[in-house]
Amino acid sequence: MKVKVTRLLASGQYRIGFEVGSFSAEEADKMNKFGVPNIPMKMVVGGSMTNRSVGINQINANLFASFSSQKDASDYEESVLAALRNAIDSVRSRNDTFSGSDEVDI
Repeated sequence: MKVKVTRLLASGQYRIGFEVGSFSAEEADKMNKFGVPNIPMKMVVGGSMTNRSVGINQINANLFASFSSQKDASDYEESVLAALRNAIDSVRSRNDTFSGSDEVDI
């Protein structure tokens, strides 16, 4: 999984957004089986900042946050990237030990 981070300074606001690229076939298969993990994100909705839980496969360039300081923007970037790393590590570490079929003598 690759993540593109976009940073923009405009009108004194430090805007930051993320785009999650494609997932490997194994990652996609595991998310289909176990579900897509969500991470907490901040985003501008209707001109106001809000907190939402977002599926890692739904993170795109339209979801951006805006901060009044570079430090706050950088701290937020680090927290989102850490949450994404944890989420994808969790996906990668899961194994389906349930699916399959057995022939049972009765």
